[in-house]
Amino acid sequence: MRARARAARPPPHLAPASPPCDRNPFKFRHVQTLKSPSHFIQDYSGPCVIMATPSGLQSGGSRDFFEAWCEDARNACIICDFAVQGTLAKEILGGPSAITTREGRRVPLRITVHNISFSAHADFDQTSGFLDAVRPPHVVLVHGEYGEMRKLAKALKDGAKAAGLVREVYTPVLQQTVA
Repeated sequence: MRARARAARPPPHLAPASPPCDRNPFKFRHVQTLKSPSHFIQDYSGPCVIMATPSGLQSGGSRDFFEAWCEDARNACIICDFAVQGTLAKEILGGPSAITTREGRRVPLRITVHNISFSAHADFDQTSGFLDAVRPPHVVLVHGEYGEMRKLAKALKDGAKAAGLVREVYTPVLQQTVA
């Protein structure tokens, strides 16, 4: 999020932020998509939070941002995924004093590096709470042991019914089409 006032129009390297939405958890008022990381790195100065992939910092936007900002002690990098051996993410978690850029230059590592455990898994209370807030009419469960998914589907469907909501919950098997 920016610390300074916004201009009437967003800078050209930023796509417009999504308009406010009451129920869609994937529309963010204060999040903007970058059209080009290189323009942002060159043109922007000020506080911000960047969420970039891939998490191993091997290539792409995450590597571009990291290499541009790793020499400045005012910056921080948070690794929130498993850091695979042989990746830059794994290397910086070891606390080296310098890293090698993609171009082969050795640069000092002054950025603060943190690691947090972040799991994309949710328990029943988290899943049902999320669905109660979003109220989707269709839910597709695609990960987990089939018998447990069926139990979860029944509980989610029963919970929606008790709340007066219409909700179909699907538990397709591998490669089954949901229509």
